Formats: sequence, structure tokens, C-alpha cells
Amino acid sequence: MSDEIPKPQAAASSTPPAPAPEVKAPPAAHAAPPAAPKKKKAEGILVKKPGQWVCLVKDEKGKSCEGKLKRFYDLDEALIRQVGKDAELYRCVECHSLYRPENLKHDPAATWAEV
Repeated sequence: MSDEIPKPQAAASSTPPAPAPEVKAPPAAHAAPPAAPKKKKAEGILVKKPGQWVCLVKDEKGKSCEGKLKRFYDLDEALIRQVGKDAELYRCVECHSLYRPENLKHDPAATWAEV
């Protein structure tokens, strides 16, 4: 004797199952266009004026980016070769443009701890 319990079998029906209705995709005319970058990144490293805290890169329409400049520490190998290992760089939080201080002696961001 086996200890298995017999499973009930489904009753066989004489009618075949109805096919599932097809779902149509929405027309392509309503699809959203691909997202373009918000801001244009400047080529190369720009010079940050003393006391400058916002990005001044202009887009195609002539509008300034005005993103906040923050100290940038994550230098890759190509950037280290270009500016040096211990260089002071700032990056815009909006368009990721890089800035270096114009004159390190007079830059308030570089000397605020010494005051």
C-alpha cells in the first residue's frame, strides 16, 4: 500500500478554451521623446573667480547654468595627469563642469580655515 492520496482530476470538457483577447500597444505617436541632458558641460577646466559659487556656463539659448560649485575630490587618472594629484578643483552640481581657482592666495574658499 502506498501512503499517497490520490489527487482529484479535472473534469474533461467537450468545448475548447476560448483564446485570450490580444492587448494592443499604445500608438508610437504618444511616446515621450528621449530625455536630453539638462545642462551643457563646458569643455576643459574653467577658471573660478574669487568668491564665485555658481556655474556660469551658458546653454544654446544663452541662459547660465547657475549650479552650485562644490569641491571635487574624485579625480580620475587623466585628470590627475592634467592638473596634478593635489590640485584644488570644483565641479558644478548641475552640468558637471570643472573649475580651478584663479588665484589660490585670494580665494576665500581655499583660505576660510586660515582666517
